[in-house]
Amino acid sequence: MKGKIKATTSHLVIFEIIWVLHSYYELSREEIVERVSALLGLEGLEISQKALFLEALILWQESKVDFNDVFSYGKHFDKFPEIKRIEP
Repeated sequence: MKGKIKATTSHLVIFEIIWVLHSYYELSREEIVERVSALLGLEGLEISQKALFLEALILWQESKVDFNDVFSYGKHFDKFPEIKRIEP
């Protein structure tokens, strides 16, 4: 594909981006969700479970837990009564 760039990233990279924006740059959750959603929406960016990751961002924005607690198999998931936690 001439003129098109494809890139792949991991969940860990996105976690780090969220952490840096939140802890170092002190952006609000709303600002972080806006920026990370735009990043994940890039046409050439591939990441597994992209839709699930975007849903986790919205849950995180509306909650008071850390992002890694929303997108994990951890018992912190039990704080969300509307979600059934399934362990691998």
